Amino acid sequence: SYLAIDRVFDIYQRYDVDVNVRLVLPYAALPPERFEKAALPHNMVWLDYLAMDPPRTAEFLGIPFHWPRPDPIVQDMETGAIAAEQPYCFRLVCLGQAAIEAGRGIEFFHAVDHIIWDGTIDGWDQGDHLAEATTRAGLDLATLEEKADANTERYEENAFLNDEALIKIGH
Repeated sequence: SYLAIDRVFDIYQRYDVDVNVRLVLPYAALPPERFEKAALPHNMVWLDYLAMDPPRTAEFLGIPFHWPRPDPIVQDMETGAIAAEQPYCFRLVCLGQAAIEAGRGIEFFHAVDHIIWDGTIDGWDQGDHLAEATTRAGLDLATLEEKADANTERYEENAFLNDEALIKIGH
């Protein structure tokens, strides 16, 4: 999504159109049996492709890119093993769903994607980085966290349902 967010945000601002953000989980955050089906037959081939394609695409588009520090998906990139606990990913899912409900989903993802993926910040999850990005999106992090904490199960379920909707349309 980071590789597309600036272009989508530009269209949103330039043409005053509504953007219906539908948050889905990265494959690595899906149940393991789903991830195994989604990956290529050999996970290491998929991991090699994953390591190569986003930087190459970012370079083509002229977008700054660096693997996040920390990566929102806790995964051993040497072995492909995905950690059972995914604290960053699911926190971002819930905050994102709260932002969508507040009517500022596109603004939230535009601001937050940059602090995670553009390489300017180490430790995007530390200090005030996430709060400042949320403020740039016209939201308050503490308010989003309250909503996220109160609706975690519903927000995560919604992300799974959005993923199923993608499958139904062949994506």
